[in-house]
Amino acid sequence: MAVLTRFRFTDEEMLDFFDEQLPSLLEQRPELETRIYHALMKTFATKPEVAAILAELREHRSEFHEFKVREASFTVIEPEEDALVGDV
Repeated sequence: MAVLTRFRFTDEEMLDFFDEQLPSLLEQRPELETRIYHALMKTFATKPEVAAILAELREHRSEFHEFKVREASFTVIEPEEDALVGDV
């Protein structure tokens, strides 16, 4: 029967593991590289995911720019309308 043990690491212990111990572990057991890589990929965004987010941000920026241009055209019209109302 397998016994599951949970480890609690401080931030410093985790950083030490990634900086110091992980490289030597992978040297000793290179077959773990794929397993560790896939575990980390579940946590971090992939390049295609980041690219999709950037594309969406660019689209929003473009839409916002169009909105600002339209808004600016209204501020040009408003003084003219105010002058017309003043004439009445």
